[in-house]
Formats: sequence, C-alpha cells, structure tokens
Amino acid sequence: MFTLFLSRLADIPGALQYTPDQVRDPYLDDGVPPGGVTQIYFDSVGALERAAGELEREASRRISWFAALLQPALIVMMGAIVLVLVLAVMLPIVSMNQLVR
Repeated sequence: MFTLFLSRLADIPGALQYTPDQVRDPYLDDGVPPGGVTQIYFDSVGALERAAGELEREASRRISWFAALLQPALIVMMGAIVLVLVLAVMLPIVSMNQLVR
C-alpha cells in the first residue's frame, strides 16, 4: 500500500525530493543517536520531572482546597437531613395532639 502511495506521489512533479532509497535513518549506522540528541533527551527528561513535580504539588493543593470547601457543605447537608427526619417524626405527633384537644 505504501509503495502504491509512493508511486502515485512520484507521478506528481516536484512532490518527491528524495526517493525512499535516499532517505537515511541515523540510528541504522551505529545505533547511537546523532549529535546532541542524547543531551537534549536528558535535559528534556529533567524538565519533564520538574514539570511533573510542579503539577503534582498543584493537584495536591487543589484537592486540599476542595476538601476544605466540601467539609462545611457536607455538615450543612447532614444538618438539613436530620432536620427533615425530626420534622417527619414530630409533625404527626403534634397534629395528633391537636386532634385530641
């Protein structure tokens, strides 16, 4: 399929500057990346580790902030649930007391 693509691409004038035989893979020569690629790789690994550490601290800070907001909201919601339960028990008792009088 790729050869069909290359053959059709070769029909277009100026589309192919290099034939597939002229393209050289730098890793095929001796297995070592060319030039300063290894230094760039290790510099980028260090940058990625610093970025990962910063993102981890940011995520931890946001989770703490969210938990600090969520705790009071949960307490208010639980109070509202208890209020509904107390009213569900007390209102029938009060209404039966008014019927007796």
